[in-house]
Amino acid sequence: MKDRLLTLVFALAAFLLTLFLLTPPQTPGKKISLPTTKDRGSHGLMGLYQWLQINKVRVSSLRKKFTDLEQNNNLTETGNILAVSSPFNRKVLESEWQALQDWLARGNTVLVLGAGYYLPDWANHDDCFCQVNTLLANFGWWIESETNTGIEEQETERHNSFKQTIDNLKQNIESLNPGQTLFHPLSRHSLLTGVDSISGKITPALLDTRWLVWTDEDKLGFRLLSIQDQQEVTIFWVLQAQFGQVILSLAPDLFNNQTLNKADNAVLFSNIIAQYLGKNGTVIFDDYHFGLSDLYDPDQFFADARLHKTLGLIFLLWLFYVFGYSQRLAPVHAKKIRPSSVDYVNAMAGFFSNRIGKKTLGKELSRRLIRDIRYRWHLSSDREAWEWLQEHPGLDPSLLTLLQNEQQKQSVSLSVLSQTIIQIRKQILL
Repeated sequence: MKDRLLTLVFALAAFLLTLFLLTPPQTPGKKISLPTTKDRGSHGLMGLYQWLQINKVRVSSLRKKFTDLEQNNNLTETGNILAVSSPFNRKVLESEWQALQDWLARGNTVLVLGAGYYLPDWANHDDCFCQVNTLLANFGWWIESETNTGIEEQETERHNSFKQTIDNLKQNIESLNPGQTLFHPLSRHSLLTGVDSISGKITPALLDTRWLVWTDEDKLGFRLLSIQDQQEVTIFWVLQAQFGQVILSLAPDLFNNQTLNKADNAVLFSNIIAQYLGKNGTVIFDDYHFGLSDLYDPDQFFADARLHKTLGLIFLLWLFYVFGYSQRLAPVHAKKIRPSSVDYVNAMAGFFSNRIGKKTLGKELSRRLIRDIRYRWHLSSDREAWEWLQEHPGLDPSLLTLLQNEQQKQSVSLSVLSQTIIQIRKQILL
């Protein structure tokens, strides 16, 4: 029982060690909602994805690099819409930008949902449009930030009252908290048909740095949405890109799970589909750069329920093998040997050979030989048997000499005597 318990302890220790080595490190804190088609959180795009499916719109989740757009046989040459969120969680390679540029220029559309005036949890605080500029610059467009210097800073007196200090602190805190805001059309455009207002979040402090889109070439670009009280702050652009177009939004949450059904957000996306989606075109969602991948991905691999079930089954089978009642772990039993008649004779012969002297054995071997000769040839006495043996024509004289020496009690090796008697038996008895 003690051996079994010790085996179980070591087996569990080995299992825990294996589990520790295979389990990926866990990031502390709550899970962040990401702009993917599998995310049910506030920033996810699962609602938009399913809404399009219900309305029979061709949709696709891109779980490979942008280079797969040209290699995907399920996509038409033109008339597709690719929705991407910026900044990306996964680095975009130069080869991907080149492939996306070629795909866009053929007559497709890229919808960029950029974290410009609102930074959700999934966005970092770096310049979130440095990567988007890589794409826009290839078509003669640039997006740059400009600090708002039109608002003069008001100097406060040295001896402010306590209430004024508290009010100033409240204003600073409120400017850092994002709030729901309505965006209104700036011009007449087919994308704004039926659109009175669009709902989205804005962080007031970010409005001090305004984003401007400009070009030094003769290209078409439209400013479509702005904040109600600040028309100089543009939220939504449509930019020409050869035979395609880039739709740039500086509010990243216009079509996520939380905002899609607010104001006229769904109407705006319907207009985008009506305007730019081809007859057999597909609305594509960039899930690859936010962790969803058809390639090997450690987070997705360890999150797969099939892996956990397989490991659990292997552990149960292994534990049964290690701790179960098997021949390997059962108590050792001595094999029961049943002695035969040959074993009995050998045991008795060994016993007597250790107890009887060599001279006695030699004498007994000689006596038994003479007795067997008497019985075989029907002789009356041992003397007559010796005479018959001496007169036998086929017997080697040297063998008889050794046998006579033993009878005369001369020193004869027991092994030599035994071999001599065996040869005599072969010649005259067999």
